[in-house]
Amino acid sequence: RYKYTHYLEGNGEELYDMLKDKGERRNLAHDPKYSKILAEHRALLDDYIRRTQDDYRSLKVEADKRWRSHAPGYPNHEGPCARDIINRK
Repeated sequence: RYKYTHYLEGNGEELYDMLKDKGERRNLAHDPKYSKILAEHRALLDDYIRRTQDDYRSLKVEADKRWRSHAPGYPNHEGPCARDIINRK
């Protein structure tokens, strides 16, 4: 039902209710009403990383400067995202 995304850059997070928000327009990650669901999804990610011995948390983010017009970190993102550009068509 929920889609959770974690970003290494800036430790950003997104949480969407895919039944109520298929267009992923309302990020619930900072809504206190969803703190339990967010914690569950964080735990799912941590469990996956542990079980698979994935080195996700030790990866270094290297964004190509040709595609980066803002300071590093999810909170600094400006302008349309890919989904918005696709929806314009």
